[in-house]
Amino acid sequence: MKIVLDFDDTIFNTHQMMAELVKISEKAGFTESEFWLAFKDNKEKVKDIDVKVIVEFLYKNSAMKIFSYKKEEIIEEMASVFLRLKEFVYPDFSDFVNCFEKKDLVILSIGKNNFQEEKIKNSGVQNFFNEIIIIPEDKVGKFKFLLQNSGDEKIFFIEDSAFHIDQVKKEFPQVVSFKIERSQGKNIETKSELTDYVVKDLEEAKKIIFGLIDNRC
Repeated sequence: MKIVLDFDDTIFNTHQMMAELVKISEKAGFTESEFWLAFKDNKEKVKDIDVKVIVEFLYKNSAMKIFSYKKEEIIEEMASVFLRLKEFVYPDFSDFVNCFEKKDLVILSIGKNNFQEEKIKNSGVQNFFNEIIIIPEDKVGKFKFLLQNSGDEKIFFIEDSAFHIDQVKKEFPQVVSFKIERSQGKNIETKSELTDYVVKDLEEAKKIIFGLIDNRC
């Protein structure tokens, strides 16, 4: 058996982390809409989050003429959020992973640079997984590799993105997929055409998996 989990909005409360960054920018006098414009610019440039890129955009493009904080102060305060990422791990994560063997657990996450790797590391979850895979965009290729090396094992996939679920299911219909819809997840409104189950959290996913493998925690 292999259980492949996405990271953002599945294990990790990305919404809460972003709210912290918005709060810091608002404290410095920028509006929430200005922050999201800066974040969009950041994503176009570096895919992942780079607070230096965000803050540079804010100071360059804001309607404000006089700033209460120096750029370095805002960068430092935003960067400090990434030192306490354990706070943003969903509370049902610990119970979920403790019900399965480490050898069966894999993280498969989208990321373009070292930021995603550092985010997972600083969240404190990496020691629960046999493998952590970070890729630029396409999850299908990694499932091909996992299936080639899994024999007759069941493969479970827990993911919030309908796009990635449907991509994987089209190629590998034997993968048992769960679209997780956290209350604040960014993909809660998107609907998967091919997912096997829609769940609200990891607790619900765990119960279904145990029913399918005839086991329990």
